[in-house]
Amino acid sequence: MISATTDVSATLANITDTAGSGDTAYTVLGVETWTFGVVNESLAANAQALVTMQISPDGVNWLDEAGPVTINQNSLTTLVSSIFLKYARVYYSAVNAASAVTLNVFFQGEL
Repeated sequence: MISATTDVSATLANITDTAGSGDTAYTVLGVETWTFGVVNESLAANAQALVTMQISPDGVNWLDEAGPVTINQNSLTTLVSSIFLKYARVYYSAVNAASAVTLNVFFQGEL
C-alpha cells in the first residue's frame, strides 16, 4: 500500500544557455523511491537539450549521477539515481544557442 506520493513539475522556457544551469534542488531524504522525468516541448524541430541528474550531500557541492542525456524535440527521458544523498536536481543546457529549448521537469516519488 502506498502511504503517500509526491509529484512536482516545473517548466523551464526559452533556454539558450549552452553552458548549463541547475534547476531547483529537491530534498530526497525521506523519499523512498523517486525519479526525474524531463520532456523537451520545444517548438523548433532542431531544438535539443542536454540534461544531467546531479546529487549533493549539502546543496552546494554537486556530483553528476546520471547523464548527460540529449533530448530531442517532443521526447522524454528519465533520470534515476543509484547513489543516495540528501539533495537532487536536474542540470540542463541547450545544445545550440540558436534553438531555444523548453523543458518540463517532473519530480515524482513515493514516500
